[in-house]
Amino acid sequence: MHGLRNPHESKTTQSPAQPPSAAVHQSARPNYFSQTYVNLRRQTNRKKFQASLLVLKEWLKKARSLRLPDLLEILRRKLRGYWNYYGVIGNSKMTGKYQYEVHRLLYKWLNRRSQRRSMTWKTYCERWKTWAIPEARVVETFPSQVLRQPPKPA
Repeated sequence: MHGLRNPHESKTTQSPAQPPSAAVHQSARPNYFSQTYVNLRRQTNRKKFQASLLVLKEWLKKARSLRLPDLLEILRRKLRGYWNYYGVIGNSKMTGKYQYEVHRLLYKWLNRRSQRRSMTWKTYCERWKTWAIPEARVVETFPSQVLRQPPKPA
């Protein structure tokens, strides 16, 4: 019957080792190790991303009663530290997501400082520009840029 296996047949089969074909020359094979550019893709772990957002959310919840200039100064320091740690080459997508979530969370908790809504999204976006909140950025330099720099005099 079609689809039924012989119970004595092995589930895995081994193919005999075959020597490389004489028709394939060494020069015809691609040499992947001779490339001068290596693509490093490092991205924030999803669990760490969510955990850091949760910590920020809890902090904003507790700190929402601070004076706005004090709250923004602490937030600037927190974001600078985050960008310095996670701002590596290849992680701009996740740092951009983090910035978006910070934007959203700050709006949410600033509007919960009193019983009525403090500001609209439009007003909040206008004020965001004046608060000088650091933007997501890549802090790491590419290794070739570091190697090209002249040595520092002793």
